[in-house]
Amino acid sequence: MSFYLFRSPLRLFLVVLAVIFVSEYLVMLILPYLVDESVGEWHRGIIDAALLLVFSSPALWLLIIEPLRDAAIFERRRAQTILDNAGQGILTIDSHQQVQSMNRAAEALFGVTSTTWTGKPVAMFLPEWTSGNCRYRKIEMKICSPETGSRPVAISISPLNPGHEDGHILMLRDLTEQRRAEQRRVDKAVMRAEQLAILARIASSVAHEIRNPLTSMKMLIQTNREEALERGMPAEDLLLIEQEIVRMESSLQEFLNLARPNPPRPEQISLNDLIHRTFRLIEARARQQHVALQFSTSTPQATLNADRDHLQQLFLNLAINALDAMPSGGELSVTLSALESTDFAYELNFADTGCGIPEELLSQLFEAFVTSKPTGTGLGLVVSRRLVEEQGGTISAANRLEGGAIFTVRLAQNPVQLVGSSPNLVSLP
Repeated sequence: MSFYLFRSPLRLFLVVLAVIFVSEYLVMLILPYLVDESVGEWHRGIIDAALLLVFSSPALWLLIIEPLRDAAIFERRRAQTILDNAGQGILTIDSHQQVQSMNRAAEALFGVTSTTWTGKPVAMFLPEWTSGNCRYRKIEMKICSPETGSRPVAISISPLNPGHEDGHILMLRDLTEQRRAEQRRVDKAVMRAEQLAILARIASSVAHEIRNPLTSMKMLIQTNREEALERGMPAEDLLLIEQEIVRMESSLQEFLNLARPNPPRPEQISLNDLIHRTFRLIEARARQQHVALQFSTSTPQATLNADRDHLQQLFLNLAINALDAMPSGGELSVTLSALESTDFAYELNFADTGCGIPEELLSQLFEAFVTSKPTGTGLGLVVSRRLVEEQGGTISAANRLEGGAIFTVRLAQNPVQLVGSSPNLVSLP
């Protein structure tokens, strides 16, 4: 009979009662054949009780004790299997800070076996460990093992028997790869900052050297084009040259935006108003390209403390990128939602139905000079990233399953420090 039949106390009581009743009935049937009538009541009662014990004990063992024992053994083995195959190292220590057991992950972490190290002080593995550490729930320290060397670990501590000083369970997570990844991110951020600083100096110098001659050329071409039109002469070539100069000036402006970010001037602004204004700025081009503009929000009163012009430039950059990806029509949809229980206040998604982002560019999309446009400079998203980080936020990009790309921007309500207050400051990721 399965142990699960006895989960109910009432059911267990009824089974015990039935076993005793049946056993007593059998005793009453055979007692006259075993005991002479001349035997006294006191002796007869002793024999009755002994026979009842003989008959009921095996039945109770088979029906209750054995299933309970098997269930306990099964649960113990299952718990041991889970413990042995856990991804984190698990140690149990007694009140004297001595190792009582460790699972396979802990053995691999320390490079030892539990049989050889049971009963040894835990300080042999964790030199910084003291009995006072048991007051904390989570701590970080370094392990030390002759086999695996020194490495950082995060330790979660919980009592074996809450309310008693019987010992503790230590769950250890190796932080080596995490620390290496953090160091790689820091190194990459430093390298990116150095590259952007060099780029900013070069961009500022080159842009100034080229912008003035371009402005003079554009003025001369505009004058000559007006004179040609007055004389009835074709001016298409001059118009084309003027358009190319305007495009070159636009590229130079991107260099200048990167090299000389304007100091932020935070004020209380409405994100909904900025999105609507962005749509008004691009609606003529969107109509020409047959691109539908959609905006949805779950927070009509979304406000935050930020630089209005900087966020406007950010939204305009993302919207224009979306239009560039849809020259033959499509849809640009922007969604705004509030975030709860995070470091950010709002999330904006700019989703288009264009050609998407080449997979080989996704990982380096926000780096300088990385672009999928034939005539792009690869600086627009670099500037956009700086504008987002200035607001204490993040920006990411991905391809949509249904086609097209989506840019996700998360912004803080009140950034702790506005990056970019100095013209020479370059933001870090």
